[in-house]
Amino acid sequence: LLAQLEERKAIEAALQLSQAQFESIFNASPVAMSVSHLGEDQRIADVNGAWLALFGRTRDSVMGTSGLENNTWCDLNDRKLLFETVQREGRIRRFTAWMQRGDGQDDMLCDISGRVLTFGGAPLLILSYDDITQKQRNEAEIVKLNATLEQRVRDRTQELTHALTQLTVAKDELVRSEKLSALGSLVAGIAHELNTPIGNSLTVASTLQDHTRRFTTEAEKGITR
Repeated sequence: LLAQLEERKAIEAALQLSQAQFESIFNASPVAMSVSHLGEDQRIADVNGAWLALFGRTRDSVMGTSGLENNTWCDLNDRKLLFETVQREGRIRRFTAWMQRGDGQDDMLCDISGRVLTFGGAPLLILSYDDITQKQRNEAEIVKLNATLEQRVRDRTQELTHALTQLTVAKDELVRSEKLSALGSLVAGIAHELNTPIGNSLTVASTLQDHTRRFTTEAEKGITR
């Protein structure tokens, strides 16, 4: 009997040590975690500091309460589905649900995972929560960008095509202007080269015309010599 008592004490001591180690790891974890009883309303047995910081709540406001009372779930149907899955499979993995903060900040989308463990003969559900709100927004933005990428490529291609057409027209106009400028210079050079002999010819013609007019006048008077 004494040996049995000693063995029982050793088991109890080991259990207390195990529970102390679990509590130490649980409270020091940077991951938001909660422990709930698997009774009728799944009341919270404990939460760690990371959970309190994530949900913006105090320990006294949530201890012993259920999700039906503490307003942590945006949609109670999500809570129901989670616990139904846990009851059926003994665990939950990557379950996403919108949760409410208690400090007035915006709702957050959480990735929830956990499993059922037995402590002291009682089944407990340990859940971890990861805020993926910003990740979800980033993914939605990427999907949106991808959805509009093809249209943006078409628009950009059209803009470049229009710009190329304008450059081609400008180039043709520039070539035409340069040709006209060269032709103008050529005509001016030719005109300069022709002006002198034409001027001289006009001078000679005018002189001959004057001489002819005087000769005609003299002839009409009668030529004496």
